[in-house]
Amino acid sequence: MHKEQLEKFNRLFKAEDECAHAYATHCTEAIKAAEANALKEGFDEYTDMSHSMLVDRILDMQNQIETIKSKTESLKAKYKMRLAEHQAEFSSLLKETAVLEKIELDLM
Repeated sequence: MHKEQLEKFNRLFKAEDECAHAYATHCTEAIKAAEANALKEGFDEYTDMSHSMLVDRILDMQNQIETIKSKTESLKAKYKMRLAEHQAEFSSLLKETAVLEKIELDLM
């Protein structure tokens, strides 16, 4: 009885090993076929442009994004500087108004 069970387990393990080996072989062949197809076609699966054009377009867009970010940062800095100037001018006007009101009250 133990011998029969051991033989069944042995056959089961061999079948499982053969299945795993066949699947690994299939995956390797599928990857090679996909790579060969990609090299032959050279197109992205989502666009009509070639891979090299797509890479160039992505790099151009990244450069444009960086340019926009740098311009935005400089505009933000200018805005903050102008805001600080206006706040300082406003504070100065408030102080002058307070001084003038004080002088007006003293003269009454």
